[in-house]
This record gives sequence, C-alpha cells and structure tokens, in this order.
Amino acid sequence: MLPGRSADQAGWRARAADGEAGGSGAGGAAGAHLSGEELRARTIPELVDLLRARGLPTTRGKKEELVQRLLCSRARGARPG
Repeated sequence: MLPGRSADQAGWRARAADGEAGGSGAGGAAGAHLSGEELRARTIPELVDLLRARGLPTTRGKKEELVQRLLCSRARGARPG
C-alpha cells in the first residue's frame, strides 16, 4: 500500500478494476450507480480506473472533465466491450 493511502482506498481500486466500483458489485457498468457528487469525491486515479473499466478514453484531463465523461456515458447507456 502506498504511504498516505488507507486500506479502503486500496480496496476501492481493486474493486474498480474488477468492475465493482463502490463495493456493491451489483449489475451494470463499473460505477454506474455513483452520482455526480459521489464521482466528484473520488480521486483522479479512481476516476481513471472507472473510465478504464467502462472502456472509455482515459486520457488525463481536469477532474470535472473525467466526471462529465463518466456521467455522459451513463446517460447514453455506454457499456464496456
């Protein structure tokens, strides 16, 4: 684990990589149930993990751009693969 990272953050990254962002693991694309407010509370690396899990571009951008990319993909019903 990286210094300054809690076990919960490390676990979240592992769950996101498995498509279980947020820990519920129930249905849909990774993080599909997260609200805009919940997405904004995540770190940029966590948002990139969600984008990757959904098969969306993971190029770096401002945090709000990453959040909007996730929210727009959910609105369009985009799913990975």
